[in-house]
Parts: sequence; C-alpha cells; structure tokens
Amino acid sequence: MFQVIDEQDDIVSSLNVHTNNNKTIITTTNWKGELRLYDADNSNTTTTSTNKPYLIDNLQFKYPLLSCDPITAYKYYLGDVQGNIIHLDYNYDTPVVNTITKNKNAVTSDKALGICSIKNDPRLSLLITSSWNGVINLIDYRTDLVENSLQLTLDSNSTNNQIQKQCKIFNMDYNSNSNLLVSTITNNLVDIRDIRKLDTPYQLRESGLRDQVRDLKIMPNGSGFAQSSMAGRVAIEYFNNNDNCKLKYGFRCHRINLKDMDFVYPVNSICFGGVGTANSTPHGNNILYTGGSDGVVNKWDYIKKKKLKTFKNFNIANTDNENNIQVNNDNQSVVKLACNEKFLVVATSDDSYKTYPSIIPNEDGLFLSKSKIYMHHI
Repeated sequence: MFQVIDEQDDIVSSLNVHTNNNKTIITTTNWKGELRLYDADNSNTTTTSTNKPYLIDNLQFKYPLLSCDPITAYKYYLGDVQGNIIHLDYNYDTPVVNTITKNKNAVTSDKALGICSIKNDPRLSLLITSSWNGVINLIDYRTDLVENSLQLTLDSNSTNNQIQKQCKIFNMDYNSNSNLLVSTITNNLVDIRDIRKLDTPYQLRESGLRDQVRDLKIMPNGSGFAQSSMAGRVAIEYFNNNDNCKLKYGFRCHRINLKDMDFVYPVNSICFGGVGTANSTPHGNNILYTGGSDGVVNKWDYIKKKKLKTFKNFNIANTDNENNIQVNNDNQSVVKLACNEKFLVVATSDDSYKTYPSIIPNEDGLFLSKSKIYMHHI
C-alpha cells in the first residue's frame, strides 16, 4: 500500500532514499528550487508541521535544483541549473550552505550548464558530478576540492580535419563495486569509464535503445546496467560483452495495446531493488522497478525476464474536500523512483505543460495537480 507523505508545487527533479545509523532519510528536489528531507521511519518528533509528520526540513534555493546526493544524514550535496554544486551541512545549530567554487583543477566552460547527476564513493571520500555540458568532476568531499575534471568530447570530421566536439551528458550513474562510471551522451552513445583512469574510456558503445534515454542505473553487483527510453522500452546490458553478450536484451513496457493502435509512454525512471532484499525475497537482487508517464509502476525480475507485479495507477481523479472541487490527476506521470531494502518511494508530477497551451484552472473547476511523494513498505 502506498502512502502519500507530501505534496509539492513544482516538478520533482530528483529523489533519493538514504539509510544511515538505522535511520532512513528521503530527499527530493524540484524545479522551484526546494530541497525537502523526510524521515521515512516517521520517528521525527521535532517537525514544525503537524500536517506533514514525515517532513524534517524544507529549504529554498535561488535556482531550480536538478540533483541531490546524501553523504550522511547530516551532509548533502546539490546541483542546480546554473552549474553550481552546493554543500549543505546539518552538523551545526543551523544548516550551513556553501557553494563549491571552481579551483585551478576544475574544467572551465564558456557556458555553465546544470549539474544533472551527483553520486559518491564512501570508500574514497569522493563526490562524482556530471553536467549537461559534458563535464565530469571528481571532488574530495572532505575538503570540497576538485581532484580531477574531464570534458567529454567526440571526434567530428570537418573538411577531412578531425576535431574534438563537446558532447552532452544526459544521465550518469556510478557503482563502487566495479569503480565504473556510466554516462549516456550525445549521438545515443554510452560512455563507460573507470574513475581510477578517468581520462581513458573503458568502453564507448552504442546504446541498446534507439530513442532518447530517460534514465540509467547500474546493477547493485556492478556487472551491468539498465536504461529506459522515451519509447516505452528498457534495455539490460553488461560491461563484459564477451561473457555476457547472450544475456543482453530489451523489452517493451508502459504501453496500452488497442485493436488499431498502441499508446506508448516514456519510461521516466528505473531503480534496482535494495541489496538487503536478497535475504527477504525469493528473487534476491534481481528486482527492477520501472515508472512511466502512464502513471504506473511495474516490478520485474530482470534475470528471469518476468513481470512480478503492477502497482496502482497514480492517474486517478481525487476530490479536494476543502475547496469542494475535483482535482484532475489524469496527467500524473511517475517521474522518479528510489528504493532500498525497506522502502519504495515514488514521485509523480503533472507533465501536461508539455502539450497544454495553459495551466490555469478551466471553467469546470479542474486544475493541474501538485506533485506527490508516495512511500511503500516493501
């Protein structure tokens, strides 16, 4: 059963579940520039909002936020659309916010673009960030100094002269078990690098998906990764092509099949089941969740290539009893998923702005619904 733990006014841009000292914290960022922290165990007794018992804190920043990565329950890093990397520290009486500035080791760019992904490696005390303009930064989060930076480029032929062209990074993930950093980049390519040898690509391959990639996640054991696309498809791939080429496959999902046509929805977010599920479910670590613009979350065993469950459809009309009007949830898309061994968290947002000429209430009293954060105990 899913429980609504909060509503937000803008599109959710990132979602994380972090467990530290037996305490599970959920973090969200949105395009309004808000960071919200939630106590998933509902053990918070100091919150100032009686209507939101899970909410620990809500901070407003100057620019829209794109990404967040918790280091501990008291230390967070954020990325915004201006290319700023922000360090938030709760180890003091009041939260301390610092913006990490470029130093002599950082790659500079004429146009700073948004920090689309942030990951960390606790073994190396390393923060890994990627941006839309193709820059990867490795930051020592003990000192907030940039240890290494790389501008991703692609070879481009122009009048028989080979030139280096900057490329964009759309999605990024990192796994400490394999030390591999995976990015989806320009020209539908997947860039794979070992962070210990950042300047040299480990692999550069074509994506297993023909259409634009919406999300990318590395398997918990570090043997491969999954991608999802705008065209209702998911691809499962492995790093070692020689040994695992026969295991590589793709499948269709988040579609409505009618007699004369098919409705195809983007698969906006994917996540692998938490490591701890190996001791509690017969499917072990083989769980993959997918969330789409159809408002549906599916649960898969990606090793056996089997759908295990379809969760509730979040596109359900509700009634606002306080204002006695109908809330139209028909445009609620599952935009972000996050999970661990205890919780599956779903963020839904109204993405009808992509096709609607306006977002003001109409004469029937219908208005665009707020984003919602749902939590489910696994």
